[in-house]
Amino acid sequence: MESTVGSDGTSIASDAGIDLRSVSRYARKPRLFESERRQFWADPYVSQHVLDAHLDQSTDAGSRRFATIDSSCEWISDVYDRTGGAAQRNSRDPERAPRVLDLGCGPGLYALRFQHAGFRVTGIDISPAAIRYATDRCRISARFAEFRQADYTDVEFPGSYDVATCIYGGMGTISDTTREDLTRRIFRALSPGGLFFFDVFTRAYVDAERLRDGWSIVPHDGFWSPSHYLVLEQSHHFPRASACADSYTLLFEDGMADRYLVWHRYYGSEEIRSLTRKAGFDTVETYADLCGTPQYAGAFWIGVVARKPF
Repeated sequence: MESTVGSDGTSIASDAGIDLRSVSRYARKPRLFESERRQFWADPYVSQHVLDAHLDQSTDAGSRRFATIDSSCEWISDVYDRTGGAAQRNSRDPERAPRVLDLGCGPGLYALRFQHAGFRVTGIDISPAAIRYATDRCRISARFAEFRQADYTDVEFPGSYDVATCIYGGMGTISDTTREDLTRRIFRALSPGGLFFFDVFTRAYVDAERLRDGWSIVPHDGFWSPSHYLVLEQSHHFPRASACADSYTLLFEDGMADRYLVWHRYYGSEEIRSLTRKAGFDTVETYADLCGTPQYAGAFWIGVVARKPF
């Protein structure tokens, strides 16, 4: 069988039955940030399911609910205005409009609101379904938005931006090395005085949301594959690295197997402030979200606002 999602599929069955040693190999604890670069989110099948999750208002699985996104975009706009950019944002001239770099833009839910707030947006996301949706939604004001399908952890950002965003944990799904490189590239892409808004997971988030070990049977058209499969869900914790991997091991009816890893790197407030300053940002503020809520014990998120020196 050719694996529908990814290229790591391996046979775990023969005429003699299932090879439990092969299953155990998939179920082992991964190396820290193993398969970080495996871009299964770009697969057309998985990409469509991710888009459906983004748009589902009954859950925050793909994106936050629209009311929260509205509040976040309003708060980010207000913070930008306090730096003296209100006149440019209200000019309605795409040549004068402040520029936003929206990393992991998904289907453009934030980009559309930034557009309406007077920003000119460049959105980057690896999902082809999300980029198609974003392009279509923002087509009515195309002068104020453009979208690019790419892995934002591995591309340069041409131009100069007044604001950069990476919202809903994107900075926490990558290794420290990748995060350091990405933060440096974002810093270079910002204009003097430019603002970088992002959020990261806390330990409380990981403790509450990590997978609980167990098997389940998934009928046709499940999240990972259109084929019928059995999935083993596991959580692997790396406390010294402040990281956790959600592991999905898929066993198919024809004896093939595959595994997908979703990483969560969690932070404390002082750690993320220190790491962001190390990249060159001179002012770093932290909140409990990207709506301006003050931090509190047990919050699932740390919202960060960092400013590049003038």
